[in-house]
Amino acid sequence: LVQETHDDNWALPGGWADAGLSPSEAVIKELREEAGFEGMARKIIAVYDRRLHSTIPHLFDTYKIFIQCELLRGEFTPNLETKAAGFFGLDALPPLSEGRTTRANLVEAFEHLKNPDRPTSFD
Repeated sequence: LVQETHDDNWALPGGWADAGLSPSEAVIKELREEAGFEGMARKIIAVYDRRLHSTIPHLFDTYKIFIQCELLRGEFTPNLETKAAGFFGLDALPPLSEGRTTRANLVEAFEHLKNPDRPTSFD
């Protein structure tokens, strides 16, 4: 997880995908920019309609794609968007930036770690 500069809460690295980038390219870019790690996209964990999974209103209808990545190398450096990075178990989560990442999102991610054959979850 990364600690957001705008609210001091924690979320999975991610953001808006730039035009011209595939989902795997976008997630690797966000992982590098927000967390300082190089990685490889391995599996789509979930695709969710944001309005069905958040109590925080949003101007646009969007889908959130959660992608499991393998970390290859790197280390966190504070930047404009994030001020810390860390690894947490479900029993020790810091305060989450609920508009970006919910506990349910993390539960789903951990289920995929435990069961690599788990199918992609989607609305």
